[in-house]
Amino acid sequence: MADSKVDTEAGTVWQAACEVLRDQVTETVWGSTFQELTATGIDDGVLTLSVPSQVLRQRIEQRYVGLIEAVLADVGHDGLNVLLEVDIA
Repeated sequence: MADSKVDTEAGTVWQAACEVLRDQVTETVWGSTFQELTATGIDDGVLTLSVPSQVLRQRIEQRYVGLIEAVLADVGHDGLNVLLEVDIA
């Protein structure tokens, strides 16, 4: 049961961040980069996001992690770091 609570909390945090993030990037960037990300958990100050491919993970790490963390701070989660995990399923 604890896992579903974490997933719910992570999902709520990520949803709030997405509402702001979507206004910060173009529709093309949103669709190609962020639309398929899902929050899988929050633990010890780290929000874990699932990404569908290694290529997308690298793109986000190189270009957007700082933006994501800034948006998380804007929605009340200052200091929350982002971990990207590739979901190969």
